[in-house]
Amino acid sequence: MKIHSSHASLFFFLSGVAAAFGQSAVSSSDDPKPLSGEERLNWITTSTLGPTSLLGASFGAGLSTLTVARPSYDRHWDGFGKRIGINVAGSAVSNTMEAGLGAAWGEDPRYARAGEGPFKSRLGQVFKMTYMATNRDGQLRPAYARFIAIPHLAAGQRDSGRCTVAHCVRIPWPFRGKLVQ
Repeated sequence: MKIHSSHASLFFFLSGVAAAFGQSAVSSSDDPKPLSGEERLNWITTSTLGPTSLLGASFGAGLSTLTVARPSYDRHWDGFGKRIGINVAGSAVSNTMEAGLGAAWGEDPRYARAGEGPFKSRLGQVFKMTYMATNRDGQLRPAYARFIAIPHLAAGQRDSGRCTVAHCVRIPWPFRGKLVQ
């Protein structure tokens, strides 16, 4: 099925709205102290099964059902349910990898709010924190655990055993989910 420009426009509009308003208070990190093991488990659970994550998984499954992105799944409720399941499972693996590697390296996976200010600076904070994380000392560093955990979604969802240019181009796309989480 061909994607109509109205479908693409709706997708990008909803992605922008989610980026602007989708940051949950649960993932906020205003406290510079390192995460405990229990707090990391809570972050994994909330980031995987929280309302924002499940809404994103449902939206992605709906778009995949519309475009028949995985022909092995039906274009009906059964295929939609399977797509949600694979999206949530991929999110669980990615979040667990990010929290586990982040614990070893001292990275805090939580989103640090920009606080009050103009919309432009808060939106810049959203994009910055998609690729950055604070370390044990509270300093902002590249989120290396995230760089390993998130691209596995695109690389691991290949239907064939070989890696093509199309698969490599898909690797940055899962970072969209981090923008709206």
